[in-house]
Amino acid sequence: MNDGIKKEIDFLLARRSSFMTILLLSISGTIGLALNFKLWYLILITLGFLTFILFLKGIARIDKRIKCLIKELKNEL
Repeated sequence: MNDGIKKEIDFLLARRSSFMTILLLSISGTIGLALNFKLWYLILITLGFLTFILFLKGIARIDKRIKCLIKELKNEL
């Protein structure tokens, strides 16, 4: 059982890091586009902000699940 929990924690950590990478790329891309196309500045920043919020919520869910798994692992030991 411990191996299963450890594998799930590793998977969630990898997923969290990919979420962070996508988040940073989307925000930097949004800012870059907004600087080049001044007409779409407001729309692009809004989309970037919404993406930022959605990915932060996803990261928070992953962190919460990791904490639960660590508690479970501690209880088994």
